[in-house]
Amino acid sequence: MERLFSEWAMEWLEKKKQLVKESTYATYQITMINHLIPTFGEKEISSISTGLIQEQVFRWAMNGKLNDNSGLSQKSIKDMVVILKACLSDYEIYYGKEIKVRSIGYPKARTEINRREVLSDKEYKTFVEIIKENLEYE
Repeated sequence: MERLFSEWAMEWLEKKKQLVKESTYATYQITMINHLIPTFGEKEISSISTGLIQEQVFRWAMNGKLNDNSGLSQKSIKDMVVILKACLSDYEIYYGKEIKVRSIGYPKARTEINRREVLSDKEYKTFVEIIKENLEYE
């Protein structure tokens, strides 16, 4: 049986502790504990594919926050995937096993999805004039 992601992730964190700044290590650790290990921890490393990660990216975008039912920002998801890919890449280096994780697509940023159209100053003034002209007072 191949190693589980959770086993390698904890080993990877220990290796990184000696190589990165304390703040970077803290980010790695929080991301692993809060998101990556709960998601991929019980999977064998060789089963973690581009498709599996892509599906999870969409789940995180829709419902990834730990404290409520809303999605994570595109930046947060990208940061998590970067850490995941770095962890898998180091596994390849340390153990000589190829992990085929390729390009991941990201949903539009929520601000793009929920963006509302706003009238320009000129359009707003025209709109107000039309309303004034068509108001009927009794």
